[in-house]
Amino acid sequence: MAPGRLLDIGCAIGTELVVARERGWQAIGTELSSSSVRVARGQGLDVRDRLLNECDFPDGRFDLVTLNHVLEHIHEPRPFLAEVRRVMNDDGLLFISVPNVNAWMRYLLRRNYSWTFQDDHFCHFSPPSLSRLLARHGLAPIEVKTSRWCDFHDELRYRSLPFRVINTIVEQLGAGIEIFCLAHKL
Repeated sequence: MAPGRLLDIGCAIGTELVVARERGWQAIGTELSSSSVRVARGQGLDVRDRLLNECDFPDGRFDLVTLNHVLEHIHEPRPFLAEVRRVMNDDGLLFISVPNVNAWMRYLLRRNYSWTFQDDHFCHFSPPSLSRLLARHGLAPIEVKTSRWCDFHDELRYRSLPFRVINTIVEQLGAGIEIFCLAHKL
């Protein structure tokens, strides 16, 4: 995808906006944390400190919208997704990452599994439930997958063979700790 106009909803301190800007994107963020907004704006980033529906973006404004660990914090995802869809252009893409309610660790740890179930997580998603929600709002998943069997940040190739095998199996079963989804408008 060639650089265009990007909207990062819930951009925090603007890390993704900085990368997007470096790669030639016209990047805008929204963020409700005043301290995060100060940091982001201090880097010269265009960050709006309002809810998406209060930003008055024109219809079809963005080529790419990102929701990186945002959707689980939304009380009412239906009107929110309608607004996301409205600001996407007809050929635009939506990237979502959320915790996976069907992560393998949830079944093992049960009540003690807290990564998905936090006080500020109002919605919980599995790959099929996220796909259905998007479809109800005129958004078609291009790819939905889960990642990582545990929280690690180094490249998988640097891990032992047994570790890589377990990770591959968990990802193939859709039981990784996060869901990554790329979608477009129907």
